[in-house]
Amino acid sequence: MPGDTRLLGPVLAVVDDLFFVSKLQETARQVGAEVRVVRAADFRAESLRGAKPALAVFDLNATSANAVELIRQMKADAELKEIPVIAFLSHVQVDLQRAAQAAGCDQVLPRSKFTASLADILRQANT
Repeated sequence: MPGDTRLLGPVLAVVDDLFFVSKLQETARQVGAEVRVVRAADFRAESLRGAKPALAVFDLNATSANAVELIRQMKADAELKEIPVIAFLSHVQVDLQRAAQAAGCDQVLPRSKFTASLADILRQANT
């Protein structure tokens, strides 16, 4: 948008799978996006206020914390609820998908579709 001087923050990724972290960081580098990876166990809603992310990405299968609860906390916070949230899961887990959507997740994707769309997701978050 011409004249739009807003600054977009980074993409915050709450992921604890080291192989996926590498994929995420490499894709971000290729498309020129800034991604900050936070282990699910270290996620704190307060830390988002300073980062002002353009997008939050959650791995619903993270083993170090309850990603659905983290999404719920984020969306319950008046300062954070407008941040878009995309979550992914290893395969179609209908109950987990519904729980994430009920918590306020904007989009839930199977991990394979998320991975295939990752470059576009990161580009869109930075436009």
